[in-house]
Amino acid sequence: MTSCSQSGIMKDKRCIFLILLLIYSEAFLVMHQTHQVQAQQEPRWWAGYRHYGVAQIYSHPGVYGEIYTINPYVPVGAYFLEWVATILAYRPIAYWVQVGYFKYWTYNAPHYYVEKNDSKGHDFYVFGVGPSTGSWHSYATRRPADLPWENSTDPKEWRLYIDNMLNPVRIYFVTPNRPVDEQAFAEVVVSTGICITGSHFRNLRVYDPQLYWFFWQCHVLRVDPPYTLIEISHREFRAAGGG
Repeated sequence: MTSCSQSGIMKDKRCIFLILLLIYSEAFLVMHQTHQVQAQQEPRWWAGYRHYGVAQIYSHPGVYGEIYTINPYVPVGAYFLEWVATILAYRPIAYWVQVGYFKYWTYNAPHYYVEKNDSKGHDFYVFGVGPSTGSWHSYATRRPADLPWENSTDPKEWRLYIDNMLNPVRIYFVTPNRPVDEQAFAEVVVSTGICITGSHFRNLRVYDPQLYWFFWQCHVLRVDPPYTLIEISHREFRAAGGG
């Protein structure tokens, strides 16, 4: 009897130990996942234009802009981007299609990239080449289903262009797909040690099924200190600061 009782007690202790270990393991997993999420929330600073802003419920089937290429020093762990984008939703989650160039801290020179964020996920595609420092390049998004001269009727299709408006560099099929706004921004991630002086955007345009394209007729400014912005017109601005 005594032997059996001790055996039962030992089994109970092992069960309690295993339960506590399981609870601890689950708690550790939750903590680890939380730290991963927090690590992805990198600090960011912007300098540039929204076309209409968050109150807009429908906009145009494409955006176009010309961006001057700069090649700033980028501290360890940081990166820098300049881009134009069509916003597909502001709330409850931001969705977009975007095209431009960027420089990561391990790169010696800028690289072209395209990006989409929609309900199906996020994609950031980097090209092996990029714009030369001191050169101008055009970047654009376009939803061909809205444009009578295009050969697509799928409203989910968005085409992204660099320089050549006849040949897209990337095609995305996104949900949601309805354009609500346009943006053009210089963006700094992780460190304000990145100097964006020399940043210059011009000829900001939107597409229209009847007018083909036209210049922005309004804008909503956003600039985060220590960066500054010079508003030249609705369709052109310069940015500086940082470093």
